[in-house]
Amino acid sequence: MAAEARQEQRTLWIVGTSVSIESGGYVAQLQAAAPDWRLRNLSVGDQTSMMGYLRVLQHRAQFARGDVVVWEYSLLDHLLTQGLFDRGDVRRARRFAWNLLRELGVGLVVLFTPPREDLGARTEIERECAEDAARMGAPWFDLRDAFAELGIDAPHKHYRDDRHPRVDSPAVARWVERLREAIAGAAAPAHALDE
Repeated sequence: MAAEARQEQRTLWIVGTSVSIESGGYVAQLQAAAPDWRLRNLSVGDQTSMMGYLRVLQHRAQFARGDVVVWEYSLLDHLLTQGLFDRGDVRRARRFAWNLLRELGVGLVVLFTPPREDLGARTEIERECAEDAARMGAPWFDLRDAFAELGIDAPHKHYRDDRHPRVDSPAVARWVERLREAIAGAAAPAHALDE
């Protein structure tokens, strides 16, 4: 019976920036809130969706239909395309990765961690990601919305530096609640993206 339960346990894959590997951060909180999921964290800090795509390709054979990926790369997709990486290459890599996950029957949930300097409005990259997620039928969550829901008037005080939300922020806890609800019902995206 225990072996059957282990075989039926789905995997929650995390593919993101250093925000996704931070000690005590949203991933650790999510793991505690969703113990019925096996968690695999493929995140690599200081990288863009190009690294996310490579990580998905590297583990392609390990994904199973019904697994879910949490994608959290918009932060560095924005910051690192301001001079280091080509924005079109980053967009294509993200779309390749998301389409591959769809083909594999893997659910997708997208997270937006805004840079502290861009708390007032979504970045262009975030708007593109939100549009792509909506086209695919994948849910997405923006940390700004958690700040607004909680009535936090000074969200910049909930960051420990220019890009990392404080792990003890109530907005991160709210984000985890929303994320837990989304992964419970996440399915493979219904529609592919043009690459």
